[in-house]
Amino acid sequence: MSDPLPEPAHRRRGMRRLGIFAGVLLVLALLLLAGWHWALRTLEQQVLAALGPESTLSSIDIRWPGIVVVSGLRIAAPRGWPEADSLRAERIEIVPDLRSLATERVLVQRVSVSGAYLSVLRNRHGSLELLPTLIHRARKPAAPGEDSKALSLGLIEIDQAR
Repeated sequence: MSDPLPEPAHRRRGMRRLGIFAGVLLVLALLLLAGWHWALRTLEQQVLAALGPESTLSSIDIRWPGIVVVSGLRIAAPRGWPEADSLRAERIEIVPDLRSLATERVLVQRVSVSGAYLSVLRNRHGSLELLPTLIHRARKPAAPGEDSKALSLGLIEIDQAR
């Protein structure tokens, strides 16, 4: 019997190029996936840091395309506040601008709060105070070496408040 005919050189080169192209595409897809994972974890860490140590929550979930869903949030009030909690919410949905995560100013396009209880205090000057632990932390300058970013809030929706 005779040996099979060898493949033409141009066909072998074409298959090699196709293999290299597929490998490059695979590496790019893996890099994109790793970048997306990093962005989501960064977003989750920023939300937890913004809520602070006075906060407890049942769960935090990140959904496509980068929507953060916080369930069962409770923010304890400081001493002297009329209630034990300054905020309780069944569900909070945070929609950030993902491109802004890599900048110095993080833009949150929308915050939707469902099933909320918000405790408000009228001070002796007659003005209202709310979310004291969050607001005081935001006003405090960052410690040296600590990563601090400015935050811009867009629309805030509160649904089914008590």
